[in-house]
Amino acid sequence: MKTPVLVLLAFATLLSAGWSQQPDPAQSNNEAPAPGARVTIATIDKIRVIALKAKQPRLYDSNPLRTIGGVSPKLAGLEFTSIPQRLTVTYDIEVEEPGMIYCFGAPATSPAEAFGADAARWKPEEDVLIHGLPKVVCYQRTVARGEKIHVAGFELSIAAKEIKKRQ
Repeated sequence: MKTPVLVLLAFATLLSAGWSQQPDPAQSNNEAPAPGARVTIATIDKIRVIALKAKQPRLYDSNPLRTIGGVSPKLAGLEFTSIPQRLTVTYDIEVEEPGMIYCFGAPATSPAEAFGADAARWKPEEDVLIHGLPKVVCYQRTVARGEKIHVAGFELSIAAKEIKKRQ
């Protein structure tokens, strides 16, 4: 009779030590943001690819210089296109590695104008992802390797894990 009692005591000890803990819901795959995509872009515009973080210029030639006040953790570690002000920018994007890309900028361009037939695939981001800039809209899209995307609009920037400029 001592053996069943010892087994029960050992099992109770394992349970109280956390042996049967449930996974942390905060670490669920459903809540993890899709990693940023790697893309190559072609444009005739004079853009700069820089880290998306506080104190970086969104419009690099503005006077006074308008810089980003901060970014959401969702965008941490991404690169973006810093652009000249008052310019309609055109991008031809080729996806090298799948993930999420973002497009943000002045609300002067509608999604239909900016994304054309792909407008329905771009989802508006309701949360404030970029702080310290007036009137900035942000869209996100999950992309697959090999996709080719055209984006054009007034003062629009692209953000992704890695952005290479095609020469």
